[in-house]
Amino acid sequence: MAESESRGSLPDAGSIAGWERARVNGSGPNGLKAAAARRPACAGAGRGGDGVAGADALHRKVKRAVGNSHQYFRDSQHSGGYWWGELESNPTMEAEYLMLSHFLDRKRPERWRKIANYILGK
Repeated sequence: MAESESRGSLPDAGSIAGWERARVNGSGPNGLKAAAARRPACAGAGRGGDGVAGADALHRKVKRAVGNSHQYFRDSQHSGGYWWGELESNPTMEAEYLMLSHFLDRKRPERWRKIANYILGK
């Protein structure tokens, strides 16, 4: 290994293999092998694994999950075609109202107190 590589700096400009190791793995004598070992297998491709069977199983799971979510929304939809539920949010709008009214110099201390208490209660 070149001295520049062992210090973690750029490899020797004349060394193509050194540049390739730096590009793939950040240097080292076994840089390419180490990078390949860390890279996750893509459904077993090229490794003698069950790539096609694994992809089919994943496809079935995704299809089932999408079907379950479709069924949930169909079941929770009202006959009029809409969904009804409680809307939850953070108090951002209330805080922006306070800031805007402050900038516009429209002070309403009693209203601000109520809004501030609401925000602090969240």
